[in-house]
Amino acid sequence: MAQIAVIGAGVVGLSTAVCVQERIPGAVVTIIAEKFSPNTTSDVAAGYFAPSTKYGVSVDRMRQWALDSFKQYDLITRSEESADAGVILLSGYYLYHSKENIPEYMGEDVLYQCRDLTAKEMGMFPNYKFGRMVTIFVTECRRYLPWMMTRFKKSGGHVVQQKVASLEELAGKYDVVMNCCGLGARDLVAQHDVTPWRGQVVRVKAPWVKHMISTDDGVYIVPCVDSVVLGGVKEVGHTNLNVDEETKNRIIKRCLELMPSLKNAEFLYDGVGLRPHREPLRLELECVRFGEKALKVIHNYGHGPIGVSLSWGTAVEAVRLAQNALRSQQTSKL
Repeated sequence: MAQIAVIGAGVVGLSTAVCVQERIPGAVVTIIAEKFSPNTTSDVAAGYFAPSTKYGVSVDRMRQWALDSFKQYDLITRSEESADAGVILLSGYYLYHSKENIPEYMGEDVLYQCRDLTAKEMGMFPNYKFGRMVTIFVTECRRYLPWMMTRFKKSGGHVVQQKVASLEELAGKYDVVMNCCGLGARDLVAQHDVTPWRGQVVRVKAPWVKHMISTDDGVYIVPCVDSVVLGGVKEVGHTNLNVDEETKNRIIKRCLELMPSLKNAEFLYDGVGLRPHREPLRLELECVRFGEKALKVIHNYGHGPIGVSLSWGTAVEAVRLAQNALRSQQTSKL
């Protein structure tokens, strides 16, 4: 039986671990991570499905990742576990100041709906010139990660809480290692081109909010199962994990300008996280040698702000690489 380790327990790591269980029969899978939900970066994410053609990845590859993720989230929303998993369907508005800011349309196969707003609809948002109505998924990771972990353990998965200081620690113990350590790649594999994108959000209770709003200047209002997420912030290179009160007040002010009724919302809690961004994100096989020992590593990190959106799609490709690595290993033994 193949022994496979997954480093990291955020949305990318958990997706990869579960995907391995589903697609490599008999594999013994172990998640090794320093932090677990609710203390991961993924737990802070607003979690709305927003795959993008940006970030240095080819359109075809990005579309495939988005399509595989779409299919997975679609299965969950059609199941009785949708609310428990924190994955729900959501309609809402993308708003833009100029046409240049409108991303390339990725196709109907990765969205339920995407259309231009009418003049009457744009009248609700006088500060913006263009807009789209979309129907997408939102994934509340504070529900989704525990749900995925339960699924992983029920399928025989093992969990080890520790920080992996060097891949050499795993050499000789595992046939394949899936490296989903996010920002930890800066130390673990000396990848200093992984940059923290600091994010900060405010969670409030506002059950009357039924539609999402996301703008090209970084404001978003996203209703989830248990709360409404107000954001957002992208501070490149910043690593402060403390709540910045000035930033919090700015987020609230900008969201109130879009939706004044939020003034009556009940504050729940703040969230701060460091999104691991690499352009392009790293998804590849590497064979690392430590003396007489060789270790096959599948790197899968650097998703930045689209980690929730692409987590299952990149997991599918990562597992395909692992399958190829295991086949070549079996062939060499023969």
